Amino acid sequence: MIRNANKVKRMEHCKEWIAFSSDLEDMLFSDETSVALESNARFCNRKKGRVVNKPVPKHPAKIHVWGGITRDGPGPMIMFKGILDTDMYKREICDGCLLPWVDRRYGDRARMSLIQDNDPKHACAAKYLQEKGIHWLRTPPESPDLKPIENVWGHLKWYVRVVAKPKDVTGLEDAINHYWYNVLTPEQCRNTIDRVKKVLPVVVANGGGATGK
Repeated sequence: MIRNANKVKRMEHCKEWIAFSSDLEDMLFSDETSVALESNARFCNRKKGRVVNKPVPKHPAKIHVWGGITRDGPGPMIMFKGILDTDMYKREICDGCLLPWVDRRYGDRARMSLIQDNDPKHACAAKYLQEKGIHWLRTPPESPDLKPIENVWGHLKWYVRVVAKPKDVTGLEDAINHYWYNVLTPEQCRNTIDRVKKVLPVVVANGGGATGK
């Protein structure tokens, strides 16, 4: 269900995206996620009628990750701990990770568009990024069909839980780094972003309504 007010926003943003870059080239889709060291997302065999409680850590160790993807492959990525507020977002992510990557990748910051959601710290940093020469586009609310990086986060957590199986925080950091720089491929990034390219005209045709994509 999408509220009528957000249908209008979805229409506006999709039209803007189509007008600015119809093939979604030079767009960096970014977001944050948290990856826990321990997870109870596992199978458990039990006899019929018997209740089995899976052990769940009270305070599982976790690492927060900010990253972005383009059609050319994985973009910048940084791991951090603690609560991410606007000041930390500007200092650690924008100045420490995003802007150096854009300068190395593009040279001219005006060539790239940064796609972010409506998180308050993102909105508060929008003017700061614009002053730094970054063109910022917002993901409209209630629009998981326009956030391709969510698929990457899901695959990252699966890889950590099923393949890497780290035993401590250092192992978790190593697993995240290995996934980002060795497992996540340009083809995977391109395919997940190209799905959004197909969704944009459908959103417009549906008047901002759900696409089922």
